[in-house]
Amino acid sequence: MRILQLCNKPPYPPIDGGTKAMYNITRGLLDAGHEVKLLCISTKKHPLKVGTVPQEFRDATRIEGVFVDTSLNIVDAFTDLVTADNYNVSRFFHRTWTSD
Repeated sequence: MRILQLCNKPPYPPIDGGTKAMYNITRGLLDAGHEVKLLCISTKKHPLKVGTVPQEFRDATRIEGVFVDTSLNIVDAFTDLVTADNYNVSRFFHRTWTSD
C-alpha cells in the first residue's frame, strides 16, 4: 500500500513522545511492507535537518519538510480576534497551500 504520512514536526530525531510516536508508526508501516512518503512541517523551533536523518530512513520515506513560520505575531493574533478566526490554527497555514 502507498501511504502519505503527514507530520506536524519532523519525526527524527525521536526525542519526545510525539516524535517517537511518528517515527515508530513510520517504522511499523515500512516493516509491514508499505511504501511511505513522509511530509512534515519544518519550523524554527522544530527544523528538519535532513543530514541528521539516517540514509536508510531518508531513502525509505523520501522525507520532505515544508518550512512554515509559526512564530507568534501580535498583529495576526489581533486580526484573528476581530475576524473570529482561530489564531492557533491560522499560524500553521502556508500561502502556497491555499487555493487562491
